[in-house]
Amino acid sequence: MNRILLGILMIGITTEIQAQQDPIFSQYMFIESYWCPALLGVDDKASISIFSRNQWTGYSATESSISETISTQFFNFTLPVNLLDEQSVTGLNFIYDQLGPSSSVQVQLPFAQHFSLGQSRLSIGLRPSFNSYRQKFGENNFVNSSEEFGADVSDFGVDLDAGVSYSRENIILGLGVFHLLQPSYEFVTSSFAGELRSSSHLYSLTAEYKYQISYKWRLDLSTLLLSDLLVYSANIAGTINYRDKFWGGLSYRHQEAAVILLGYSFFDDKSLKLGYSMDYVLFEQDAKSYTSHELYIRYNLPTLSGGDRKVIRTPRFRY
Repeated sequence: MNRILLGILMIGITTEIQAQQDPIFSQYMFIESYWCPALLGVDDKASISIFSRNQWTGYSATESSISETISTQFFNFTLPVNLLDEQSVTGLNFIYDQLGPSSSVQVQLPFAQHFSLGQSRLSIGLRPSFNSYRQKFGENNFVNSSEEFGADVSDFGVDLDAGVSYSRENIILGLGVFHLLQPSYEFVTSSFAGELRSSSHLYSLTAEYKYQISYKWRLDLSTLLLSDLLVYSANIAGTINYRDKFWGGLSYRHQEAAVILLGYSFFDDKSLKLGYSMDYVLFEQDAKSYTSHELYIRYNLPTLSGGDRKVIRTPRFRY
């Protein structure tokens, strides 16, 4: 779904601005729990992840007074815990999204419960969120430039996402549904009254398959489908991974862009990962800049030791 800045502002009349846009990430395969809350901590690791995306870099608006920044900053903290003799995972997401004169801040509190099924795992997840949307009316251009729309305005709302997933050693499948509460946000000034209504339920399907080519090389295939049952967005990606040390590949977003994916893991335990992607716009180039850039950083936190003594192995002895 293209993130194009569209608005209809009617002076002195209450109007509705339809559907805020959800963030886009080209490296979606490294943030699968965002698209399906049930996949939170599916790798059993505590971690901190950061995504920074600059969309349509160098984009120039028709009018110079319109803010041209289109970017998303995402922070995730994941912490596995144990409840009900099964593994539970909790965490925190912080998202700052800016689309020109509009911006949003979301604080999400995801939770997932994983149930073992032999060699497989079934998971369910919930993610309440607390959202703030802000509109900078002074950075908009109006048909009647003599009108004054007053200061910046903002509003607050609460939403809920959910998901279910199935996973095993080399396969991940996830289903997610977003905006279960469908909150609305009111923007009122002395000259204008408007409402930003949350989009109708958004559905996601994520799938990932890892094929071990040899001891050192692996092919990772993934897809992400999004739809509100009226329009859809489809992403597909393939990367070659060498010993989990570095990876590279290509991705394609339907009717939008081709993407180059690159990454590298640092340290012997590969606990620090750095990824980069560059989008090249293939469609509607006249309305966009050609490239988008995205940086991904993840650090796996050290495992917390429990009450049992740690086993230390040496060539001769075991303690």
